[in-house]
Amino acid sequence: MYQRSVTTLDAHGGGADAAAVFEEFNQSVGTGRYSPYPMFAELRAAGAVHPGIPDLGITEQAEGAAPTFSVYSYDAVSEVLSDPATYSSIAYADVIGQVMGRSLIEMDPPEHRGYRLILQHAFSRSAMEGWKTQLVEPLLDEMVAELADEGRAELVSRILFTFPVRTIAGLIGLPPEMFPLFHRLAIELIALSVDWERAERAAATLADVFAEVLAERRRVPTEDMMSILAFAEHDGERLTNEEIFSFLRLLLPAGAETTYRSSSSLLLALLTQQDQLDMLVADPSLFSAAVDEGIRWETPLLIAPRSTTRDVVLAGTELPEGSSLLLSLGSANHDEGRWTDPEVFDLTRRRQTHVGFGLKAHNCLGQHLAKMETEALVRALLSELPGLRLDPDAEEPYIAGTLLRSPPRLDVVWDA
Repeated sequence: MYQRSVTTLDAHGGGADAAAVFEEFNQSVGTGRYSPYPMFAELRAAGAVHPGIPDLGITEQAEGAAPTFSVYSYDAVSEVLSDPATYSSIAYADVIGQVMGRSLIEMDPPEHRGYRLILQHAFSRSAMEGWKTQLVEPLLDEMVAELADEGRAELVSRILFTFPVRTIAGLIGLPPEMFPLFHRLAIELIALSVDWERAERAAATLADVFAEVLAERRRVPTEDMMSILAFAEHDGERLTNEEIFSFLRLLLPAGAETTYRSSSSLLLALLTQQDQLDMLVADPSLFSAAVDEGIRWETPLLIAPRSTTRDVVLAGTELPEGSSLLLSLGSANHDEGRWTDPEVFDLTRRRQTHVGFGLKAHNCLGQHLAKMETEALVRALLSELPGLRLDPDAEEPYIAGTLLRSPPRLDVVWDA
């Protein structure tokens, strides 16, 4: 079974080693010790909406192109996310839709609602609990056990990135022998900004892999996500094969990327602030708050695009129909008008809604999965690697990136 997909690993061929592609991608989103938050604060103080992309030094509008505006305050970003009729998600079609395929992320109501209702079957509470006990926790037991006797590791490459990719492979129902192929294709797809043609080839190969598994699940359903998607329906409508493939492709940047970055940044916050770590170890009921605060404090994805469907005024700024908006999710989550000392990671902070996973109609469908994975991963590392702490002989860790943010590496030691 699945021999055709297993041999595709060689047929796909020529692709760079997964670790090399991953490093290539990390370099492309920024690896220096740069923090955008001081500039975000200056821009918010000057106004909620600015022409161009001033935090990237782009203030001139390109001749003949749709006018571009950047949105920095929590209230303005929240207003845009809450009004999909005026601020369309179609902007994603040209950003990632050409490679991932047409999916939920670029749809607007009412189409978005019907499609989302079908997909929600794959993220039900019962499915989530089942995946946690049957997939996530056993996978973590296996992966952490491989590290336990070493006493020293670089966690980003060893487990933080690999774990969510393996989780998604398990959720979909891919057999273990497909993992090397899936892992490499996942990274090549996520790295579409580095090599567009390579990402397109990866997307096509993934469709072949998914098609083989989908055909098998339609013959013999199981309890994995592929089986759920194969038979889920709403008002008599089922997903087409291509709709299923597009959704599964989207899981890679939306799921694997967000989870690995959120868990990496959360671990850095805890390992650099002993008082926060001690508090969490003493009171594990704070884990949910810690995960949520970590995503607010270092939002994995800093920017979300939108397009205006009509002339509109946002926070006192006139936006013509057809304008391109870049919502600064990271800036909104550090708005001092909503959070006291927003630059500080504080797991005892009063919890308020942030925009790390979008809002309202476009609230991330998989956010509960991402949070569950992040919590399970950090719990496992702290409990199974006693005395986990930063490696005193390694370079001090930092968070990097201008579009996607997380630590490029996290060197640690523990009492093996």
